[in-house]
Amino acid sequence: MYRATMKRIDDQAERDSELATRALMWVSNAARLLNAQELCSALSLEPDDTEFDTDNLLDIELIVSVCAGLVIVEEESEIIRLVHYTAQEYF
Repeated sequence: MYRATMKRIDDQAERDSELATRALMWVSNAARLLNAQELCSALSLEPDDTEFDTDNLLDIELIVSVCAGLVIVEEESEIIRLVHYTAQEYF
């Protein structure tokens, strides 16, 4: 099941596929749960950035979309997490 989803992610445009991979790495490896704003901020930074540019802030709907159903944003808390605990085991 997750292998097929990862194939769909890999088949996206390169930029979207890379964004999904980075998002999944953050969500699955963070020391604590991240909220949508934190993930958007983290993914908006590039390794060579020397300052944070709010004009480059990514949209959470885009991030969720490119992750092909593997992540959800909880409505009240805005916590972004993997859709199911088995996804955590996969990653």
